[in-house]
Amino acid sequence: MDFTSGKRTVYQTAYRILMSDGNISFSGLYDTWEYPEGKKISTCTIIPTTPNSLMADT
Repeated sequence: MDFTSGKRTVYQTAYRILMSDGNISFSGLYDTWEYPEGKKISTCTIIPTTPNSLMADT
């Protein structure tokens, strides 16, 4: 969902990113929400940013 326009965005390319040394890092948030009735829901998100020179289309 494109939250700026309210329209659905279709992503057609999937990428698998592997580093030669086996390490990769990213920023994200994780939390567990609890309803008053006791039900718990775990949520998470990855925080995207603009690509660096290694990942940018050139």
